[in-house]
Amino acid sequence: MNIKIRVRPCVQTYLVFSCMFGIPLLICAIETIIKNSMWECLVVCLLCLIFVFVWLHSYRVTIDSDIFEYKNLLHTRRIIRLSDVKFAKVEVGYARYRDRFKPPIRLVVNYVEGGREKFLYVNLKLFSKSDVEQILLALNAT
Repeated sequence: MNIKIRVRPCVQTYLVFSCMFGIPLLICAIETIIKNSMWECLVVCLLCLIFVFVWLHSYRVTIDSDIFEYKNLLHTRRIIRLSDVKFAKVEVGYARYRDRFKPPIRLVVNYVEGGREKFLYVNLKLFSKSDVEQILLALNAT
């Protein structure tokens, strides 16, 4: 089985975050030009927008032959052999109290590493529906 999938956040994700920080940035820029005030707000909005783009660009899911790789900005890169994956499933919502610290729509990958059972949580809201379907198909997820 020779599978090659490389998934990054979709355009809609970038668009949503651009509006979220771009509109306040535009308002601050107009206010700064007109009244020569709000420089601090302008800088903060610009830095937030840059950070969000770097954060989104760092997300990546790669499936290549027998390797599942997940990388994002705040965590180290995780490389898992597909033969070590016990199961993968999609979870939605917050069924348990500790779920509130996890993404609301997530892929849960249960795998074995060094004889210990581990879990990896992948935020699926960032990716397009077709990309998510490819990942689920490659992992035989439920």
